[in-house]
Amino acid sequence: MENIISCRNLYKYYYKGQPQEFAALNNVDIDIPEGKLTIIKGRSGSGKTTLLNMMSALDSNDSGSIIFDNEDISGLSDNDKDMLRRKKIGFVFQSVAIIPVMSAYENVDFALRAAGVKKNRDARIKEVLNLVGLLERAKHMPSELSGGEKQRIAIARAIAPRPKVVFADEPTGALDTATGIKIVTLFKNLIEKEGTTIVMTTHDPGLMQLGDITYEMSDGVISVSRD
Repeated sequence: MENIISCRNLYKYYYKGQPQEFAALNNVDIDIPEGKLTIIKGRSGSGKTTLLNMMSALDSNDSGSIIFDNEDISGLSDNDKDMLRRKKIGFVFQSVAIIPVMSAYENVDFALRAAGVKKNRDARIKEVLNLVGLLERAKHMPSELSGGEKQRIAIARAIAPRPKVVFADEPTGALDTATGIKIVTLFKNLIEKEGTTIVMTTHDPGLMQLGDITYEMSDGVISVSRD
């Protein structure tokens, strides 16, 4: 099994050099296997979102290395990081970030346009909406969708450009448990059908057993969960 991401000796400090300095990430080593669902669990403030931000090039680490698809992204310029996110990374957040003035179809199309996809967009939009079970809702606006449906549209948008990795930060945090399980089951189906790698954070113990591998974060330190 190959790793799409490997982090070694990763540190991220806040208030660096000040008396209240602390390490949000403290010597973190983590491997993300390609084509699997990796879950990172931990309470609020444990460092799991900070780690996702490092691996997805949204923020910069203070030391250590982040190998993403065989490239050390730690020293990339802001422009190169932006291009990496556009071409190889998808995002799903707890607060569903679909665009309220665009239909479900238009939200997915927007992601493809942002990634520079010019050909066969219509076919791909319909394909991913069908994958998440919402093709018949393509013309609906976000205000006409339930919370679970909005999150499924956000997932369709994230996977549409065929990213190497989708990062999902507490994607079920605003949903009830039953809907949350459906979302994670959808992730598993997408991995099987699309070959996508998904890295997800959660604090919901009911979802953790669904991951192919689960890590636990506490006070900036990571370990493989044995639960």
